[in-house]
Amino acid sequence: MDPLSIVSLVGTIVQFVDFGGKLLSNAVELYRSPVGKLAAHHELELVTTDLQALISKLRQSFYSRDEPPTQDTASLRQSFEVLCDEAVKVAQELVNRLEKLKVKDGKLRTWHSLQHAVEAAWSRNELVDLKNQLLGLKNALETRVLFSIRETLDVHSIQASARFDNLDQNTQEILRLMLRRPADITTEVSEALRNQMTAQTTTLTQVLSRVEASNKDNHHQTRDTIVQCIKEEKRKTIENSQRWKRGQPVEVTDTVPCSCAQLRVRHKATEETMPSDTSEITAGIEMLNVSKSAESKLRSDVYLEICSSLQYPTMTHRYEDVLEAYPETFEWAFHDPTKEQLPWDNLAHWLEQSHGIYWVNGKAGSGKSTFMKHLYDDRRTRKYLKTWAGNAPLCVASFFFWNSGSREQKSQIGLLRSLLFQLFSQHPNLIPIVLPELWAKTYSKAVNQMYPGEDFARFWSLQQLMVTFRALIHQEGIPLKIFFMIDGLDEFDGDHEELANLFGAITKAPHIKMCLSSRPWVVFEDFFGQCPNLRLQNLTFKDIERYVMGKLSHNVAFLKLSTEEPEAAPALTQEIVEKADGVFLWVNIVVRSLLGGIRNRDELSDLWARLRSMPRELEPLYSHLLELIEPIYLPWVSKTLQILRNHHNLGYEPFGKLSCALAGVVPLTLRAFFLAINEDLDATTMRQCTLKWLNSRCEDIRIQLTARCAGLLEVSNIMPSKVEISEWPEPNIRYFHRTARDFLEMDTHWRKIFMQTADTDFNPNVSMMKSCLLSLEYAIAHDPGNLSALQRDFMIYSYHADSHYRSHGTQTIMLDRMADFMNMRGCGWWKADLLPELMRSPDFLKLATIYGLRGYISIKLARSGQSPDKARATTLLHCLLPKDAFSHEALAMAPPRIDMVSLLLDFGADPNEHGDYGLGSPWENTLTFLQREASCDFESYQLMYAAITEKLILAGADPETMIVDESSGQSHSAMNIIKTFLSNYQLESASILQALQRAMQKSNPNGKRQRDEADMDHAESLAKRVHRQPTAS
Repeated sequence: MDPLSIVSLVGTIVQFVDFGGKLLSNAVELYRSPVGKLAAHHELELVTTDLQALISKLRQSFYSRDEPPTQDTASLRQSFEVLCDEAVKVAQELVNRLEKLKVKDGKLRTWHSLQHAVEAAWSRNELVDLKNQLLGLKNALETRVLFSIRETLDVHSIQASARFDNLDQNTQEILRLMLRRPADITTEVSEALRNQMTAQTTTLTQVLSRVEASNKDNHHQTRDTIVQCIKEEKRKTIENSQRWKRGQPVEVTDTVPCSCAQLRVRHKATEETMPSDTSEITAGIEMLNVSKSAESKLRSDVYLEICSSLQYPTMTHRYEDVLEAYPETFEWAFHDPTKEQLPWDNLAHWLEQSHGIYWVNGKAGSGKSTFMKHLYDDRRTRKYLKTWAGNAPLCVASFFFWNSGSREQKSQIGLLRSLLFQLFSQHPNLIPIVLPELWAKTYSKAVNQMYPGEDFARFWSLQQLMVTFRALIHQEGIPLKIFFMIDGLDEFDGDHEELANLFGAITKAPHIKMCLSSRPWVVFEDFFGQCPNLRLQNLTFKDIERYVMGKLSHNVAFLKLSTEEPEAAPALTQEIVEKADGVFLWVNIVVRSLLGGIRNRDELSDLWARLRSMPRELEPLYSHLLELIEPIYLPWVSKTLQILRNHHNLGYEPFGKLSCALAGVVPLTLRAFFLAINEDLDATTMRQCTLKWLNSRCEDIRIQLTARCAGLLEVSNIMPSKVEISEWPEPNIRYFHRTARDFLEMDTHWRKIFMQTADTDFNPNVSMMKSCLLSLEYAIAHDPGNLSALQRDFMIYSYHADSHYRSHGTQTIMLDRMADFMNMRGCGWWKADLLPELMRSPDFLKLATIYGLRGYISIKLARSGQSPDKARATTLLHCLLPKDAFSHEALAMAPPRIDMVSLLLDFGADPNEHGDYGLGSPWENTLTFLQREASCDFESYQLMYAAITEKLILAGADPETMIVDESSGQSHSAMNIIKTFLSNYQLESASILQALQRAMQKSNPNGKRQRDEADMDHAESLAKRVHRQPTAS
């Protein structure tokens, strides 16, 4: 039998198994219609039609059994024949029973649902038997047939098939990829490799069964007439409904007006009356071939699903924020070097002919990012690159690092995700070539209307991204020429040498070239110094001159001064250019200052004095700008800078290195800052205000930022949209330049900034708690939308605000209001976002406990009654120290705070009390966690749990608790678990083991219970050794 026919037929059986399983399951929609849910009799008609066509196709394969099998294929043929026979048997049983539901005149009985019809055709036991037969087919496919087929097929056998040339080019390429045998395959196939090959073969069979060209006429003609009948019945139902509303007589029709034979006649009569663009009814699982358009759409959906999974919100923000080049600047980049310029390598020539790396370097503020954006946007760049690419398709992808941005904007993960997204978007057919396994998995699930969804979040690790990127670079399936443009290597938050090595390895391929930009740091000089390059500040003298003259000449007041003193004005311009030394950033600051003076009607002599007061280096210049801030504004500026710095710190790893939480708070928007900095706003104002009023106040804040912060901060140039606040696609607040951030956050400067609010109750986290709360007040009053991000940010700020004791009262009021929000009708789903399956009955106190809000919990427990609320404290301790399956890692939270454990124990929490639903005690949960995390690499993580363990022991934890290892079934004592966990920390483990020893002696002073004497001796000797050791200096 033709190999492609075998694969296609097996694909049909694979689909039939899924189809039959859904048919026999409860309340599953097998057919979809754009006009609503189909009636049961319509679904039955379609089911029997599809099954009869399936049986016909399977039986056609029997004719090939007369061909003499070869020695290699005899076993496979035998398995295949059994498989076909069993599939026909089950399918025929389904058809026979469903046909019995019809009456002699061709009508179907009226059933409430398809499931009711199925239950009428089979008894419960018969349904179980049929499901078992389908399960047997599935097992046979997965354990024997699919893998056997995969072993007998290869690229050559498929290409030799008579039907291969009839497939479209994309399908041919997919088949070639799927049939590539792993390079390391041997006669001993591992289980993982076997599963991988079986899964890919399943996809292979599905692809072929959906695109085959045969078996279209009779089945599709019958199916089309059924669909037309359904549409006509829908049309008549709508017409009757309209007639009834108008008081006209309703046309009475049977439930099913025609049999299949009559449908063919009716089809011709209704063909002209039905709209030509009516969407067809589709099957949830297609067992037979589908139209080319349907298959093309499904593949496009698969490409889009995979490609979209690489996107992240801030992927293009840095590029969009970089200023456009001033008109007619950087033109020299597209021309040959001149004698007047310092030496540089011809960039246009490199774009057109060379490969490898071109390095754009320059000192801080010289305009590298603006130059790179100009180069990327200019059509001449692509013109030269197309000459280099020749007949091969050209791919261009860019990335702009941004150290002050989100985690992705400054990391290797963000770089690779962005580049892969751009390449896959331009050439989707790369996806099955580069990611055959992921494509196969996604395709198979898409066939059954089941996209992987959140699986992608775990899939795109740095390791997987690197594997994918290298596979794309080295693939030969689609001949491409690829040009990468990467700006700001010095903004990368990682190992710069490793990054340089990566780019060097990539560009060894002749079809890859890269243009990189960075400061001239030693690490980059070492790697790229011998590559074609240019030093930007050496080439921009004319550009700066053009910029200064253009800015000043467009000012009417300056033109008037120039007329009065025609020689002095050009001299001023010339001095600016000469003092700039190629630093565009310096020029920008100076020109803004001069324009401010001109608006104040300064004379030319005043402008000269202003210019000469400006330091030539950036750091002294920033110091000069800080000194210009009016004293009355200094506290406001201090609060602003603290909010911005704190926000950047919490944007990534908001709970520190010990937590697996990577995503932090959302970028600081102008609106969020306004709500944080304004002390007069309250909930009533936010509920009553309008969007127009809010945007107006934000515009005031934007002007204040510019005027009060000496130009060191700015608002991003992403323009705000007039949308509801819950969407917030609005400008963000940021530093004017990376050098400004570096300057302001230097210890000497930051201490002066911080001292402006040192004697006040101000705390940036408390201010942002208020901002989030006011945003929620506004959103709930106007447009709730998706508020989970605001709620999560509020809890992150609360986590860090807890250490600010002076504001605990204010924090408690805000946290109580958040609790009210979470208990509001319709807002309960917020709990699911923050407490996924953690507790059966989550409440806000539990959430506050997990987030370590010690001040809030202390106040709430103290208010609960005259005596300590021991039961409540114990419940909260269960939340703080849950069973390992519900650990803080699952919530991407920081480990439990020691002072929170102490607080709950002080309120009488019992570490030995078991939780509801059979959950272990906090002490057992902690020991289980210690046992699981014995190999943890974080020293501070281990020491923190050591301190928690000692707290629990001193609070009366049962010293003789035994923990059963679920994997091995062995029991371990508390003593053994603690010794293993803290094997590298003798001092800490000795202290804990001594406490445990005293607890054991206290619980059993007479020694009647059995104890682990070896453990006790070890603890005692270890404690003595540690006490004899000298204290470290």
